[in-house]
Amino acid sequence: MIQRGLIYCALAGALWCGCDQKRETAPTQGAYGPPAAARAREVTRTKVDLSAPQPWKTGGLSVIQAELSPATLYHSTSRTLSFFTRMAETGIGGPKFAAMSTELGPKIFQPGQKIDPALMRESWFVVWFAGATNWTNWDSPWLLTLQRRPAAIHFDTNGLHFTFATNAGYAALMPMYGYYKSAQLAQQPLPFYEAIEKKKRVLTWEWFKALPADPLARARYWASVLREFPLECEASFNVDAAHDSVTIRQSFRWLSWDDDWNTKHWKLAPVSPVLALAYKEGLAADFSKKSFDMEICTSHGPYYGVENVDSYDVTLPMLRYVNETAGAGKASTGWSNASCFDAWRQAHVDGSWESLRSRWPALRDAFRERAPVKWTTFSGMNVSPIEQTADALGAARIAYRLGDADTYAIACERFARTFTQLFAQQRGLSYFRERQPWRSMKPMEESALLTAIGVGGWQTDSSSSPLVSDRFPDLMRLWRDTQLVSGKPAPAPQMKFERLIPGHAPTGFLPSVVSETLEPLAGLVSEIDGESLPRSAKDGSTTWPRLVWKDWKTPTGAAWNFGQVVDPTNESARSVTVPLNANTRVTIYSAP
Repeated sequence: MIQRGLIYCALAGALWCGCDQKRETAPTQGAYGPPAAARAREVTRTKVDLSAPQPWKTGGLSVIQAELSPATLYHSTSRTLSFFTRMAETGIGGPKFAAMSTELGPKIFQPGQKIDPALMRESWFVVWFAGATNWTNWDSPWLLTLQRRPAAIHFDTNGLHFTFATNAGYAALMPMYGYYKSAQLAQQPLPFYEAIEKKKRVLTWEWFKALPADPLARARYWASVLREFPLECEASFNVDAAHDSVTIRQSFRWLSWDDDWNTKHWKLAPVSPVLALAYKEGLAADFSKKSFDMEICTSHGPYYGVENVDSYDVTLPMLRYVNETAGAGKASTGWSNASCFDAWRQAHVDGSWESLRSRWPALRDAFRERAPVKWTTFSGMNVSPIEQTADALGAARIAYRLGDADTYAIACERFARTFTQLFAQQRGLSYFRERQPWRSMKPMEESALLTAIGVGGWQTDSSSSPLVSDRFPDLMRLWRDTQLVSGKPAPAPQMKFERLIPGHAPTGFLPSVVSETLEPLAGLVSEIDGESLPRSAKDGSTTWPRLVWKDWKTPTGAAWNFGQVVDPTNESARSVTVPLNANTRVTIYSAP
């Protein structure tokens, strides 16, 4: 696997999302007439942000997790700090190897060997588990990068332990290949490992000889990237009906931190994994700057990033589905979960627009509240992609016909997002199939399909029955255009379209409507779990934070984990979780 970056060793086969394709001009006539006068609005903050006071500096140990990064960021006021500890209590062994950079190149250590901190020439360690107790099926290499140069380092079977001359400051942990699990030696013959190209296999059981070029390049690249940790994404959009497109702007704020090695800072503005998955599988999308596949696997899709920017635009040319119709269809019944689409069909067929006008406020409010947008999923969560796409389609058409310019714009953005999620659902299974084992050592069934997406990523099912039929021509068009037939886009049948909404001047950039609640979010690749072990006290205290993959279990039945991060005592702790904004939370730990 070859990565890309300022300090990466090479770039091979990087994908350029910015295709600069000329967009077609939409017709200026439509059955629903000219647009109502639109209100110009400036983008304003739609979310409370609580990160400015930096509350993570108030506790002994703070854990910052953002859905925007595959890493977990820590801040400690202690002079000692340990990582990958107490794994044996859950039935698995700790790291078997740790590598760091020296003047003579990467040097590899095993537990019990002396590590001289004076030899460190860069801020990072790479650790892996090949040969550790009960790591029999797969391995997951991790990167640890520090802010302060340690005064002492101790590596044993209970993890990596550091002593600092002053407080530890910041440290970051991340799985170097995300949720991807590299095979152990005995598992190489398994079918889903044989399917991986030899040049892309991660053979950690050979790394004890010398750290290969790819993990070395990743360590150096991410050590720079994590010096600019993304804390928040503020989304806005404009609707360009003249070119049947929606442009979504993603603007980021960062937590910057220097280190004792003067590591270069390098911003990497992330792309929602669902958008990245859809783009990877052929979705038409035009990015304002090159976007690169960072080859970090998540349960939602691949992790893409745009380098050295604070914001980027992505244009999605898909409003022809909204602004023209193949007909309302002949079905007498509709969809209970796409009430706006059903209401549009009825009004379009019998002309009952004035009757619909009285119902519209309730329909509109329900539409806006249904399946609020999340960054990770790019659209709603735990809902059918085709149903939320149909609802946005109907809402946009009703809003335009009734002169509700604001809701037309909001529904167009929602449609672009939901269609992207539908596209990823229909074409994205191959991405996860190629990166097995996924949630078990059992290969995915041949009949598996992606279903809804939630906090834990895409879910799969073996159902193969179609969700739509030719009774709903517009939805059948959406369904057909997201399918692959023998690995190619489905052929387009002859259909006659009526233009409903004419091309007209674009809106300004408007704030995206996202979830109004600041709920604590799980990390993008791994979760923090303070309850993996029994509590050591009955006074409301908890254990220190542990990074887990809850879909996997250890031999003892505990969540598969990568150990605890602890203060010097590892006694019980008290914790409080503070949601900083819609993307990031911090959990602050302190001794009772």
